[in-house]
Amino acid sequence: MNWPALCAVILWGASFIANKIALQELSPVHLILLRAILGSLALDALLLYRGQWSDLAHLSRRDWIRIAGLVLISVFFHQLAQMVGLQKTTAINGALLITLSPLFMFMLSTAFLGERAQWRTVLGFLMAILGAALVISRGEIGVLYVDRVTIMGDLLIIVSAGGWALYSILGKGFVQKHPPLLMVALVFSLSIPILIALGHYRGENFIAPLFTLSWQGWGAVFFLAWGCSALAYVLWYGALQKRKVSHVGIFQYIQPVVATLLGIVILHETVTWATVIGGIIVLGGVTLVTR
Repeated sequence: MNWPALCAVILWGASFIANKIALQELSPVHLILLRAILGSLALDALLLYRGQWSDLAHLSRRDWIRIAGLVLISVFFHQLAQMVGLQKTTAINGALLITLSPLFMFMLSTAFLGERAQWRTVLGFLMAILGAALVISRGEIGVLYVDRVTIMGDLLIIVSAGGWALYSILGKGFVQKHPPLLMVALVFSLSIPILIALGHYRGENFIAPLFTLSWQGWGAVFFLAWGCSALAYVLWYGALQKRKVSHVGIFQYIQPVVATLLGIVILHETVTWATVIGGIIVLGGVTLVTR
């Protein structure tokens, strides 16, 4: 059992609920910024304690270019797309659609890491697309159109899934040579000025909401920053350092189970037949691809 990957995806499954709670009081950019600041403080302190800041001297120009790419993918194509998407869809839909990420990971690893694609890949991809369509349309595939209640949020979650797959593939090349903790700390720290600039461009006030944030909101923020960001990212890349991408990606199938249970219990979200059947088809498709 790959315990680091398992613990990471359980935390990320719960993150969909925490994000929905925090986004009731914070904007997506503000929430990502708080996650980055609090997460980087924890990671930077751990790097200092371990004496690993000296590893920066061993980074090549190519490593820094890779880090810059990871920062941009993390901010815009993964986290921001996911936060805005969760504002426009349900936590359960988000958790189900994010399981397309292992499918994208397998496709990218086939293209860039030399993993073979078999007939199961094509069949699994078609199954995952059908399942995603069921979830997005709530069972009315024939009437899909852009202005449905949750479709824009669902599509943004799919963009986030693709962004996470690209993030994982690009990050694997870095952690094969350097500690995962160093990579995650650098990505978080370098994300902060970009998020501040983005918030300033949007005219957001980052200070005032901190004084009105409820205890539930603060609890969600700290859980997201220290549990789902700092700890889970280090665990995930520690697993990727030692295993194939597809072997680690398969653990993401646990996310919708955690998110669905918590969404029903905490957020009182409803589950339709299309959500259940679509989720099963999605999971079946991605499992078929990465077996």
